[in-house]
Amino acid sequence: MVWRGLSARRATRRSWFLEALEGKTLLATFVVTSTNAGGAGSLLVAIQNANSTPGLDTIAFGIGSGVQTIRPSAALPTITEPVVIDGTTQPGYGGAPLIELDGSLAGAGASGLTITGGGTTVRGLVINRFGGNGIQITNAGGNALAGNYLGTDVAGTLDRGNGLDGVSIDNSANNIVGGVAPAERNVISGNNAHGVRIYGGSANNNVIQGNTIGLNAAGTAAIGNTINGIVIDNGADNNLVGGTSPGARNVVSGNLEAGVEIQDGSSTGNRIEGNIIGLNAAGTAAIGNLDGVVIKDSPNNTVGGTTTAHRNIISGNTGGSQGNGVVVFGTNATGNLVQNNFIGTDLTGRLDLGNARSGVLISDNGDGGSFKGAAAANTVRDNVLSGNNYAGVGIANFGVNSNLILGNFIGVDASGTGALGNSVFGVVIWNGANGNRIGGITPGAGNVIAYNDRGVIVDANSRSSVNNSIRGNSIHDNAVLGIDLNNDGVSQNDLGDFDRGPNNTRNYPVITSGVVIGTNLTLAGTLNTIRKTRSIAITRY
Repeated sequence: MVWRGLSARRATRRSWFLEALEGKTLLATFVVTSTNAGGAGSLLVAIQNANSTPGLDTIAFGIGSGVQTIRPSAALPTITEPVVIDGTTQPGYGGAPLIELDGSLAGAGASGLTITGGGTTVRGLVINRFGGNGIQITNAGGNALAGNYLGTDVAGTLDRGNGLDGVSIDNSANNIVGGVAPAERNVISGNNAHGVRIYGGSANNNVIQGNTIGLNAAGTAAIGNTINGIVIDNGADNNLVGGTSPGARNVVSGNLEAGVEIQDGSSTGNRIEGNIIGLNAAGTAAIGNLDGVVIKDSPNNTVGGTTTAHRNIISGNTGGSQGNGVVVFGTNATGNLVQNNFIGTDLTGRLDLGNARSGVLISDNGDGGSFKGAAAANTVRDNVLSGNNYAGVGIANFGVNSNLILGNFIGVDASGTGALGNSVFGVVIWNGANGNRIGGITPGAGNVIAYNDRGVIVDANSRSSVNNSIRGNSIHDNAVLGIDLNNDGVSQNDLGDFDRGPNNTRNYPVITSGVVIGTNLTLAGTLNTIRKTRSIAITRY
């Protein structure tokens, strides 16, 4: 029998314990005592030893004290057996990583750590300057990454990005990146592709929570990943970004493309909840991504959720002609839900930190992206969509049909009364988007649309947008008009109402009287429709 991972003196002192463990499998601890690329006491040899020892082993660190840098001269061995690589064991550890893996000498394409065996934990390391990914997880799952800096220097203040992703999860399930405890937070910034990539039809049920992605360790300044903060791609399903407990919140800001993107056809059932996307960690100042959240050509994903605990803050995204809070586009982008978020405000829902364009855009090409086909039958409800520099909600282009905009505050703050207008439109529908529904007559379906320059616009552009329902909303205090068909001011009524154009340029009702009795308001008037002139009476109780 072998007692692994202890000095001879400690093994002798505990020799009485060996008899009790006779016949049992002992887990080994391998201690890294050298920064050398290879040889006795090196990380390379520790990984080799762990791979050759069945069961869950530990790699601990005892390289003097304080910050130490290991520069592998080639790719480290792939981790094929479960192991805990625990940088927090380095003497002097006080909450920030002290062991740095610097890949600048490891060769083109080398990843910092490659895990294929599953059941592995990587904790308390700085992994930077590798030509490949910081950490590559492939196939077997159940791995955990906690308390690491991936793509920054040891202080978490400078860009030392890996050549590809900070973390790449390839056809691997049930992994967790981060966690709800502060010590589990990873900083994943400065990488030259994505911060975290979850890829492939078997990359399901992964959890990304509690991390800082695209910022420095303090969450106060951008160290953006070159593409997306997080991308869920190519059929990866049922993954969770964030969570409903306060510690589960990711801060995903400062990335050069989207904060979070779900893309390419068949990625479904993914949830983005409880995050800050586009602001600093305090939720008080903008550090924008290009767009906040992008759902491209993928169905049945959720941004937010049914309770306020699911709320994302998606604000301050600043990408030129893009810079939207949430973008949904592509033929397969159906059945997605955006609910209970603050989009365009600070953490409190009361101050303007608007996205550069729209709060939510439902389109066929992502407003500047490549054409992917029209999104349809998505739902945007119960959000605060205010302070954005173009529209609260934009629904754009032919085939973008049957989307529901229900129960939102659009141009007001989270109280529902304070002015926090979007700079141009509350809601804009244009260029052939048909059959969309803005509000409704069932309880909770109506939107509050107020304090915008224009409330609701249905605009023809090159194609007529028709059959868009605008019902049951509270539309008031917009600077120009509450509802404008054709975006040209008041369109005069005409006899018979046989017009073409946006919503067929329907006539508006003419109110001839209003009577208040107690708390009841009764309005009377006429409405000239296609078939005839109708008398109308509306009573509000």
